[in-house]
Amino acid sequence: MHLVYYCQKKMEMENLEESNCCTHHIGCIGCSHCALCKMGKIAGLTSKEIENFNSAIYTQKAVGRGQSIYIVNAPFKRIYVIKSGSIKTVMFNSQGQEHITGFYMAGELLGFDGICAKKHQFSAISMEHSQLCFINFYYFQYLCQEFPVIQNYICEIMSDEIVRAHNLGILLVHGTHAEERLATFLLSLSRRLSLRGCSPLNFHLRMTREEIANYLGTTLETVSRTFSKLQSKGLIKVQKKDITIINIADLERIMRR
Repeated sequence: MHLVYYCQKKMEMENLEESNCCTHHIGCIGCSHCALCKMGKIAGLTSKEIENFNSAIYTQKAVGRGQSIYIVNAPFKRIYVIKSGSIKTVMFNSQGQEHITGFYMAGELLGFDGICAKKHQFSAISMEHSQLCFINFYYFQYLCQEFPVIQNYICEIMSDEIVRAHNLGILLVHGTHAEERLATFLLSLSRRLSLRGCSPLNFHLRMTREEIANYLGTTLETVSRTFSKLQSKGLIKVQKKDITIINIADLERIMRR
C-alpha cells in the first residue's frame, strides 16, 4: 500500500480534522523558509517524490488568539509547521498558573514534545491569528528513515530546542541578572529570525511583555525596566513591540558575562 494513502487512511480513522492538502510547499516563494519545505529541498527529492511529499502535508484551519493547537496529555499524531502567526507552549502548575516554556514563529516546526510518551507534554496556544500546516507522524518517520539527510536536519532542529531550554534553565537556576536574561532572549530571537530569512536586527515582538517576563522567570516591571536600560545604553531601540538591535556585539557580551 502506498505510504501516503496509508497515512491519509490512518488520519481518517483517527478523525483528524484537516482541510485540503496545502498547495504552498516545495518551490513556493511564500513558504520558501518553511521547515517542511526545507526538508524536501535538502533531501533532493525527485518531482514524483515532491508530489507525494506535498500530498502528505495539510493546512489546518486558522486559529485565533488564545486558541489551542493541542493540549497537554493529548495524543501525539502530527508535526506542525507554523505557516503564519506565532505560538507559545505552556504548562500549568497545581494551582493552574501558566508557565511559558517556549515561543515559536512562522516557518518553525512544533510538536516534538509528544514523540517520547506518545502524548504532548505541553499545551500549544496561538498568540495571534495563526495558520499551521501539519504532516502525519507516520509519514514523517518514513521520511527520516528513507532520507538520512532529513533525519540529520530534524536532529539539528531538536538539538537547537534542547540548547535553548538548557540555556534558559541556566539563566533561571543560577539567578542571572535581568540584563543577561533579556539579552539572551533577544539574541535567540534574532538568530532564529535570520534562519527564517528575516532581518536579525529589526523585528516585531509577537509576545507581550507579560509573556516575556513569564518565560524568563521574572516580573513585568523588571522586563520593562531592562528594555529601557538596554535602550539607554545604546544597545537596542524600542518602539512599543518593534525592536532594533543597534550594538549586537555588546549585547552578546552581556549574554556571556
